[in-house]
Amino acid sequence: MRIRNFCTALMLASAIGSPAYADDFCANLKTALAAARTGFTHIPGPEDDVGWREVKLALPYATDCYVEPDKRFVSYFCFWKKEQSGAVNARYKYTVRQTDQCLAGFRKTVGDMFTTWRNPAIGTVTVDARHVMKNAETWSLMLKVER
Repeated sequence: MRIRNFCTALMLASAIGSPAYADDFCANLKTALAAARTGFTHIPGPEDDVGWREVKLALPYATDCYVEPDKRFVSYFCFWKKEQSGAVNARYKYTVRQTDQCLAGFRKTVGDMFTTWRNPAIGTVTVDARHVMKNAETWSLMLKVER
């Protein structure tokens, strides 16, 4: 199992380490941040059965990205594939490094398996690896953008 987790983490690091990934990640993250000002209304996508909009603007390798239109907590968020904790930990560390590069000038706060960047004039981004699936040993990484 450890060898599998290590191999998954190694494949992930090499696959997402390409310059094209970094460019798409930063561009799409900055687009989501800019859209926060208008409640993400300019990010198109159909509404699903719980009222979220499954949006076309995705971060590279994310499994699903949505806009939650609740006026109190309107946000854009993406999930990555559910994986074993070792692979999610590797993806978390890499996503934090990528987000650091994209959000120079934001105030960064680091917690236990989550990191938040804040800029009062622009918005907040959180990368969170604390999403464990009930009755399972698989975890999911989430990135959330909110105003």
